Amino acid sequence: MVIFNELRITEDKECLIVDCSIEDIDGYDGMYIDSVTVEYYKNVTEDGSASDHAITMYEKADGAVGITSYRGTLKASSLDKDTFGTDTFAGGLFFITVSCDGTPENPEILASYACGADNTIDVGVALDWHSVYSLGIGYAAKLAYNCEDPCAIPDGFENFILYWYALQLAISTCDWFQVRKLWDKFMRALAGNGAVVSSGGGCGCNK
Repeated sequence: MVIFNELRITEDKECLIVDCSIEDIDGYDGMYIDSVTVEYYKNVTEDGSASDHAITMYEKADGAVGITSYRGTLKASSLDKDTFGTDTFAGGLFFITVSCDGTPENPEILASYACGADNTIDVGVALDWHSVYSLGIGYAAKLAYNCEDPCAIPDGFENFILYWYALQLAISTCDWFQVRKLWDKFMRALAGNGAVVSSGGGCGCNK
């Protein structure tokens, strides 16, 4: 029911941008966005739903006209580690839950769509892609400028690739509990394997 047009942490890790809307197709007329919440991954339940620690970015006020699209920004400066679980977007993964409400004007059309088309809750995931990219490109640099053996794979590179693909699979299949576990393992593995962030350059041996 909901499309995430933009869902990302900015490169400076200062903001989380959420842009979502109800799909513009027959059957969803009469539906509106009821709330948009952000949850730190360590607090989500097994089904991906938010806890009492979630931050509400938007909530329809009683009597207000329902909206079909929402765009908002959550700043890192507004995060409280004691209540939210973290005070930074750096190295983090976050669940964005969009809840919809309303009465479809043409329920018979909605009923003809594929299973799940009438779900009123959709979940998206935003993660710190820039930190992941920096770690990955660091491995690539070590691979390119390995003086002793240019073809040798740096220690931990295989783990990086395997964890990354597993995480993407878990996200694509909406296995939110597995996403939570994999992100923990992924970040712990990266933190302890000596990955080096590099902007390129040689290793001093003229290779």
